[in-house]
Amino acid sequence: MLLVFWVPSFFADEFNYVKVSFSNNTLTVTTDPSNLFKKTVSRWTDVSATFRNNSQTECAIAVSSETLKKSFNLAPGLEYGIILPKKEDIAVSFCGVQKKIRVN
Repeated sequence: MLLVFWVPSFFADEFNYVKVSFSNNTLTVTTDPSNLFKKTVSRWTDVSATFRNNSQTECAIAVSSETLKKSFNLAPGLEYGIILPKKEDIAVSFCGVQKKIRVN
C-alpha cells in the first residue's frame, strides 16, 4: 500500500518547466531549471511548456516537431500549457514571431 503513495510523489519531483511569453513583438523563452536546454533530461521527466500572451491582441500559436503538431489561439493575458517532447527540434510561432527550441 505504501508503494501506491510513494511512486506518484517520486515522479512529481522530476517535472521541469519551459515558459514562453510574447510581449511587444518579442518572444521570450525561460526554463526552470535555467540550464534545462543544456542538461540531459531524464527519460522519466516530463517537460511542461506554458505559453502566456502579454500582448494587447489575440495571438495565433503553432508548436510543431517530429511528434507534436499543435496550434491554438490565445487571448491577451491568458496562458495555455502543453507537454513538450524531448530530444526533438521544436518550432514555435507566437503572433508571427518564430523561434526554435530543443529540450535535451
